Amino acid sequence: MAFRSVLTLLLVAYGTGKRVHNQLDILSTDNESTNGDSHAIYTMKIVSWNVECLNRATPAELSDVLAALDADIILTQEDLMYPDTEGQGLKIPGYAKAAECRRNSLWDTYKEYANGARYMSNAAYYRQSTIDLVSSSAEVIAADSVDPRCAAQMDVKPHGVSISRPIRVESTHLTGGRFSDSKWEERVGLKAAQVQSLMALSPDVVAGDLNSYATAEDAAGAQKSYNIYTEAVAAGKKSQYLAWTTEPIDEFAKEGMTRLPLEVQTSQFGGTVDHAFTGGSRNGLIVSGNSMEVLSSNDWTLSDHNGLVFDVRIADNWLFKD
Repeated sequence: MAFRSVLTLLLVAYGTGKRVHNQLDILSTDNESTNGDSHAIYTMKIVSWNVECLNRATPAELSDVLAALDADIILTQEDLMYPDTEGQGLKIPGYAKAAECRRNSLWDTYKEYANGARYMSNAAYYRQSTIDLVSSSAEVIAADSVDPRCAAQMDVKPHGVSISRPIRVESTHLTGGRFSDSKWEERVGLKAAQVQSLMALSPDVVAGDLNSYATAEDAAGAQKSYNIYTEAVAAGKKSQYLAWTTEPIDEFAKEGMTRLPLEVQTSQFGGTVDHAFTGGSRNGLIVSGNSMEVLSSNDWTLSDHNGLVFDVRIADNWLFKD
């Protein structure tokens, strides 16, 4: 491998491939080995945030916060659908909504109900100046289960660049909350089935509110005063209950996905329950992640979740500019 190729890989490893003038920065070198391939790597900034049905801040306030993050892709959970009302909800300057998938009906006690919101959703937005949308869809996951969920899916490419295939990104929100936790013994395996259904979509990036913890120790610490956990402990079922709390994380690992490390509080009620995963090498692309940061909800005044801000790096041996 040529010296320049080695240098490029080192630059990427140490995070010096940066965005320039609101465009995706492309690092490209020639491989002087006999195969003659061209190597290139670029970064893409992604935000994932459970916005709690836009119930603590106005859509305009949340839209401004999200726009200021300078991301290429924005994934939301507990976003809203307004089936009979135009012009409502998140309108993020410079971004278009690529996909949304319908979840539960919205309670009429929530603020946006009065403005026409009727359903919770997961959604995916892309910045039009840096990302080209190839396709998008709303995907049902674990459709035959007692609690089907969904993913907002989009296939994207960097603007002005051709790659061997699009990058597939999923925004999702898995089973959880007090109601599901109260039925955990009946629902063992449900979150794993949701992950398996997601993985059948062949994602490169999955992010969202997984209602799950990275480790049993994290779950025990976050739920030490949670009556469902304490009742499981009293019944001698501590390990079984904690396995329920980590089920999706464990299943993603079995499926070969890599969790981006983050061990800080993302839920107002404790613990890290929001996560992001990358898929590694698949069909000519290598998609990996780093630089995870927390999007503060400003002392929980914007949402009951903190968001995730992270970079993914895509390497493609056949990357070239149009």
